[in-house]
Amino acid sequence: MKDLKIVFMGTATFSQAVLERLIDEGYHIELVVTQPDRMVGRKRQIKMPEVKEVALKHDIPVFQPTKIREDYQTVMFHARQGAYRILYVAPERLQTESFLAFAARAAIQMVTVDEAHCVSQWGQDFRQSYLGIAEFLQMLPNRPI
Repeated sequence: MKDLKIVFMGTATFSQAVLERLIDEGYHIELVVTQPDRMVGRKRQIKMPEVKEVALKHDIPVFQPTKIREDYQTVMFHARQGAYRILYVAPERLQTESFLAFAARAAIQMVTVDEAHCVSQWGQDFRQSYLGIAEFLQMLPNRPI
């Protein structure tokens, strides 16, 4: 299983921990896709996403789309061709028409929910999109693990 080609899409701070764990476990990360660097503070210093810092530390290529729609479509095109074995996506993405269309045709073998402990700790208001995961799973042609 550790010989998988993984494209990791993550922007939030908790994505950093997930990426570090995958690396520590010996998984091969082909590419990290994350938001562009941004200017912060009064001095307008450039701050890169934490997940990018981890990727660069481990010599993993980083893709930071500037035109989200076109770049997302490129990544999904390669996913439809079977180029990746793992896609790390936010639960909000599961509710978009384009991802639903992709999922209906893809051979999804496993779905893992990150931050599920936050739902149990803070309740369903943590992120409303978590409530839609069960519905997403039901619409798949084959039930994944």
